[in-house]
Amino acid sequence: MAKTVLLLGDTSHPEIQLLQRHLSSAGAKRLILDTAQFAKQFHMSWSVSRNSGVLHSSQGHYAFEDIDSAFWFRYSLPANEATTMQTQKDYQAMLGTLLACKSINWCNNVEAIRYHQQKPVQLAHASQLGLITPPTYIGNHVDQAWAFVQSHESLICKPVHGGRHTIQIRRNEVSVTDIKQMVSQSPLTFQRFIEGTNIRTYVIGDSVLSAEIRSRATDFRTDSSARLLAHTLPDVTAQQAIDVCRAFGMQWTAIDWRFTPEGEYVFLEANPAPCFAEFERQSGHPVSYLLAQMLLSPKSNKV
Repeated sequence: MAKTVLLLGDTSHPEIQLLQRHLSSAGAKRLILDTAQFAKQFHMSWSVSRNSGVLHSSQGHYAFEDIDSAFWFRYSLPANEATTMQTQKDYQAMLGTLLACKSINWCNNVEAIRYHQQKPVQLAHASQLGLITPPTYIGNHVDQAWAFVQSHESLICKPVHGGRHTIQIRRNEVSVTDIKQMVSQSPLTFQRFIEGTNIRTYVIGDSVLSAEIRSRATDFRTDSSARLLAHTLPDVTAQQAIDVCRAFGMQWTAIDWRFTPEGEYVFLEANPAPCFAEFERQSGHPVSYLLAQMLLSPKSNKV
């Protein structure tokens, strides 16, 4: 029987398009859900007596238990001039019944997504697993932030939650007033700048795919001229990548490292819903094919 696969995202995303092609070739039913279009492009029903929900869309009517697997790429709530805080909560609660459905093989599940949003805890967890992590201060206490900045010649600064780009700062170019202004707006993450090369690793089940990202930018995501070269992790580091993926409750992830001139791999973060289309295009690594195979496989019990 053909598998039914739910893709959370928009058809304009190249990642969704790549997965669609592989799933179509395998004969799977694809249900694409842009959660920002809830109540416009799809609707939901929930039966208390059956403890089950149904998705209603132009693509058909799907009981939750009939969905074999789901791929979490992008998720956002509807937002328009008529949306109130209460309706946002109602949308969240209704969509939550789908996200919490345990019979669906989620890649990745809502718990993994939420854990990623607790980046301070995630970074400490990686350190406990034996990975090298950068010296870090996270918070909004002016004196402690300033003391940390003063103890390192060059640093990077980024949001605690993520979403905005990373910037580089130098100890001799900022004042305590600058730091006070920065942390007064929101808590921030300060880390010692790690000399070296950006390495991105995708872990998909037991497969580990890596590439070096050649870029002069502090945050390579801002560099349209960044170039990728195939890179092979040492066996020990590759196993650490798999261990991190599983320990963080994920079936797949993208891990960012800094590879130092001394040959060390410094862990930066593990993302449960990363982009991969450009990585695949430049590196030649079959990320989308392996993800499609994961979605078509029986539910994993490894996480």
